[in-house]
Amino acid sequence: MTSPAFFLQGKPALRPSPLRAPYHALALAIAAIWFDAPPVRAGDARHLMYASVDATADGGYGGIGWMMAPNGLDHSGPVFSAETGRSLTPENRAAAMAGWRVSTHKTIVTLLGGFEAATTLRPVASADVWWDNAGWMATGRVQATTDYASWRIAIGRKASERLPWIGPEVSSAGEESRFGAHVTAIRLPAGVEARASAGWSKRGAFGELSLWRRF
Repeated sequence: MTSPAFFLQGKPALRPSPLRAPYHALALAIAAIWFDAPPVRAGDARHLMYASVDATADGGYGGIGWMMAPNGLDHSGPVFSAETGRSLTPENRAAAMAGWRVSTHKTIVTLLGGFEAATTLRPVASADVWWDNAGWMATGRVQATTDYASWRIAIGRKASERLPWIGPEVSSAGEESRFGAHVTAIRLPAGVEARASAGWSKRGAFGELSLWRRF
């Protein structure tokens, strides 16, 4: 089962800063994802490299991350993750977490806990659920620290196995609610997949692009 649910998303609301985009994070992400890793069958992949760029009318965030599951990404067992990014504030962010993944034929649940360093060092925890069956998918994710909580819920449908899922999504970061649409699991060269989403929040339009590669 393909599980593209875990990548950077739902970070705390960002404050505006003129003309300081996180291009360095995106460049590092693309270089890391496109590195020369041996091909693997879906069930054999143990590593996930991922990246995300989020843009609004007055802010943005870019980051990269890595997840490792010793038993395989599609199997139950321990899981570890590390990620880093930068907002337009500008503010750097880094997090390291460990937890457990429960995988069934149609559902993957990932629970993680650890620490996040931004302006201060603080505990962070997340829960992620991915389900797909017969061309339908649903995913939900919540992440919280002592300073903020964020979540995202999305459902989707695809007409054939070769096409991505398309559907609505709703999310919240801090006090900002977002409503939009997503296209998930867009297949790109070299085993890379992507999710693109766009919509509206109280601060105006937003757009997000996430990339990931399993190996």
